[in-house]
Amino acid sequence: MYIRMLLNASIVLVLCAGTYPVRAEPLKGLRVAHDFWVGYAGFYVAMKMGWFQQAGLKVDEKTFGAPGDGLPALLSGDVDVHLAPLDTFATAIDRADDSVRVIGLIDSSAGADAVIAGKAIANVAALRGKTIGVSLGQTNHMLLLKALAAHKLGAKDVKLVNLNGDDAGNAFAAGKIDAAVTWEPFITQGLSKGGHVLYSTRDAPDLIINSVGVRPATLAAKRVELAAFLKALYRGTDWARKNPGEAADIVAKALEQKPADVRDMMRKDKLYGRAESIELIGTTAAPGKVVRTTAEILTFLRANGITTRDVNAASMFDASLLPEAR
Repeated sequence: MYIRMLLNASIVLVLCAGTYPVRAEPLKGLRVAHDFWVGYAGFYVAMKMGWFQQAGLKVDEKTFGAPGDGLPALLSGDVDVHLAPLDTFATAIDRADDSVRVIGLIDSSAGADAVIAGKAIANVAALRGKTIGVSLGQTNHMLLLKALAAHKLGAKDVKLVNLNGDDAGNAFAAGKIDAAVTWEPFITQGLSKGGHVLYSTRDAPDLIINSVGVRPATLAAKRVELAAFLKALYRGTDWARKNPGEAADIVAKALEQKPADVRDMMRKDKLYGRAESIELIGTTAAPGKVVRTTAEILTFLRANGITTRDVNAASMFDASLLPEAR
């Protein structure tokens, strides 16, 4: 019996070592910034399941109301990792080439960002002269301009109010603006107040992509920790894709929303795993689709005076940790 117990213990140790290699030194912790977003399902799952801790990694969360709000904390070194859309990091790299690197992708909005309006505004063309809340200079602004252009309208044909997605959604629900460009869960809240979707990322796929951003200095100093972070993150993503109902319960608790509502929200979002990240980022010699999307975002930001210089989109990415994040 004693021998059998020793054998069983040895098997457990071998299996655990196969999942996360045993290290002589403990891993350093990571401070992770993010806003509240349904697409971070993999992160929420990994936190709930204890998979970061299982990887030997202590993760301290710092939450913000909007993606761009966490950027100063990243650039100042107050946090190590920021989960945010590509446009957030594009504004940073405009300041300095060595400001930020995207080391992995998280998700792509596929209807979870939208232009919503009251029933009296039947379509995008009816937005002429109306007041719209939107995060100016961010990809939701870009989404709005795409919607307007598709109906032969421009920014001059509407009244824009600079509001973050959550504030825009709340302002619309309160009847203070005619329309809003917002994201989940504020879309669902707006729909419950009689709103409807005029245009969404379902009409403009792979435009709003969320990613993992770090400073180059952090990438150099904490490569092992960041690889462990990505490994646990993508483990959470894989689990969420295979168990969408249970994942929705976990995300609902993180977002303080009803599980049934979150299940619907998650259908409007496309989660990216490690393999998709590698394919979409590509290589220096053969940049992937996401690099071309980033180039489009950079062009938009420059044309609207948000950024001031031409930037090579590929310089924003460093996919070197992804092969280690199996």
